[in-house]
Amino acid sequence: MVEWVISTSLLIVIVIALRQLLKDRIQPWVRYALWLVVLARLLVPFQFGEFDFSMMNGVEQLPMVQEIDSMRNVDQIAHMEDGSVEGYDLSGLSEDTPQIVARNKTDQEYERMETSLKLRNLCAAVWKAGMLLMAAVFLEGNGKFRAKLICSRRLLSMENMAYSVACPVYVTESVDTPCLFGLFKPAIYVTPEVAADSRTLRYAVEHEMSHYRQKDPIWSLLRCICLILQWFNPLAWAAAVLSKNDCELACDAATIRRLGEEERADYGRTLIEMTKPGRRVLLINATTMTGSKHALKERIEMIAKKPKMAVYTLIAVLVIAAAAVMVTFTGAKNDGFYQWLQNVETENVSDAVMTVYYEDGQHRQHLSKQNTVDELIQILHTIEKNDLKEVDIDGNTGEAQLYLGMYFEESELPQPQDCIFKLTSDGKIQMLFDKNTAESYCRTGKTWQIDDTKLREYFTDMMAAMEDGTAETDLMSIMKTVQAADFDKDYLIGNVSFEELAEVLNQVTEGEMTMIPEQPETQYWRIDAFLKASPEEEDSDEEPRRQIYLSCGLEENLVEVEYYSGAGASERMVFHDETLYQLVRHSRDYEEIVDPEAYEKFADILVPQMEFHMNSMSEANPGIYDYELTLFCRIGAYEEEDGSRVELYDFDYALLTDDVESIVWAGGMRLDSQCRLHGFNGGGQFAVRYRGGKVTATAFMGNDFWVSSADFENKEAQEWIKERLKNALDQAE
Repeated sequence: MVEWVISTSLLIVIVIALRQLLKDRIQPWVRYALWLVVLARLLVPFQFGEFDFSMMNGVEQLPMVQEIDSMRNVDQIAHMEDGSVEGYDLSGLSEDTPQIVARNKTDQEYERMETSLKLRNLCAAVWKAGMLLMAAVFLEGNGKFRAKLICSRRLLSMENMAYSVACPVYVTESVDTPCLFGLFKPAIYVTPEVAADSRTLRYAVEHEMSHYRQKDPIWSLLRCICLILQWFNPLAWAAAVLSKNDCELACDAATIRRLGEEERADYGRTLIEMTKPGRRVLLINATTMTGSKHALKERIEMIAKKPKMAVYTLIAVLVIAAAAVMVTFTGAKNDGFYQWLQNVETENVSDAVMTVYYEDGQHRQHLSKQNTVDELIQILHTIEKNDLKEVDIDGNTGEAQLYLGMYFEESELPQPQDCIFKLTSDGKIQMLFDKNTAESYCRTGKTWQIDDTKLREYFTDMMAAMEDGTAETDLMSIMKTVQAADFDKDYLIGNVSFEELAEVLNQVTEGEMTMIPEQPETQYWRIDAFLKASPEEEDSDEEPRRQIYLSCGLEENLVEVEYYSGAGASERMVFHDETLYQLVRHSRDYEEIVDPEAYEKFADILVPQMEFHMNSMSEANPGIYDYELTLFCRIGAYEEEDGSRVELYDFDYALLTDDVESIVWAGGMRLDSQCRLHGFNGGGQFAVRYRGGKVTATAFMGNDFWVSSADFENKEAQEWIKERLKNALDQAE
């Protein structure tokens, strides 16, 4: 809106200056026609295109405009306790969601932003209220004026007149001067004094018929709409007054052309008699003959001087008007994207993920900021303006081969939340921004296409490096350097030790490694390894979530390694490595111990349990055909207060299947390295209570209860273990 008001004001100043300098050298109709460009600018609140000659190039450099632009499309800001302005990722929300600016700001800057936002909202509210008030004044004023005319008018017969009239003529005492009123069915209204004098009546009717032929009721309505839209702009009001004066001048000239030069003087004298001094009522849609003494004097002088216009003067006016239109109707050349390319630095980048699409699948990797991202930034700094071209987002550019997403830290440098470089199969490079900041860098529906050889070579080389496994990424760096001491939380890595995991990850990157683009179709085995928090993360209130996931399926020696950074971004690589594969596949195995004597003692209880789950699982999984006991041994025993003895056994068994891929997965089900199914709520631990040497109760504890022999030695754990076992056995007994 600021651009609209400023460009309109400048255009009005240009037209006023032009009509003042050339008022005696141009015809009245030319002066009147000049206001058409102002009318168009007032009714069209946006710019067309982007050009170096646009006045907006200078306007956008004004501090006030830059301040307003910094808050464009921002409906809400939130001040956090650390003095920053909280930002949210709104890319997945609807277009109607209020946007929140995401920048780290000082308290002083926040107060400035808050003041600007409040002032903008206040100005917007005042502007809308003013428009409603002006529209109400316009409707009420014209409604009352029309009602007054209709109630007081009487039709004047024009049949015996020597001149023709294309619309009705009425006599009324409700007007001070003759006028033309009515949008769809305009009519001429004259005073009784004018109607009584045939010569005066003729001149008045001819004058109003000139207004009728010029369609002035329509132009007057549009003038009123402009005043409603920019009621606060004094230059808009000045333009309305001057354009109305020029309308009368053009009407006078047209009337004299029809009357003939011999009646010029009589028409001028009659005009003086009919015109009443006073301010023009700009919001009444009627062509009344009121005006200031200066305006009347100008009309009389124009009639007396009979100005003539040379052809070169007309050409000069047209050229100046065209130039004014070009500088005020056009938008600023968008240098925002080029300036961003020149100023972005590696430290502004929080994450960079490159995804390459091969024929047999995608390959996604995080790029190392210290190496590959730094190289990319240096290339961006060398791009020239003429290498940039604004194109349609959905242009016919071929299928994408590569996407590089860059995510940015908060900084004083205006940054997008994220941007994406897109390399298409026909070699074109496009840059897409997140929707919250796209309008700062390109027009709606547009994006930037970059024609730069170095950038294209960079992407091509990166694709090759990703394919042969030499691309430097965050995950590769971690795999090369990780040590056992870097890991944390061992409960999700199965029977693998931190030392084993670190050693295998190091070995994969030290020797000849084979990376492939496709990921395993099925992933039955997985290791979730947490990394310890860095000193910065330890100081943070949020729990660090840096993790490495290793997963594999039935495809021999194929392992997917995925890294989740503390920022929540992920990076995935797929390796073809036997050692890594065996580590992951065997990570959920355990030592299988079966005490034959103990099993034989409780077989009549254990066998029905195993058969029951096999049969129930077989209903949904036809490939399951048998079960196999894998674990049954005593891990602990204790005496209860009443002298009863409780024993706890490890108990687990697996279901056998010849069709792993058809299993309907649910809950904590898992496969061991031999493709036997566990974790279907059938295993757990088995508790037995003896009284007087006899078994009085047994209970299957379920998957939510699993303790080790070491837990029996832990005094804190003993109370919980004994309470759970007592409740289960009491219920069974």
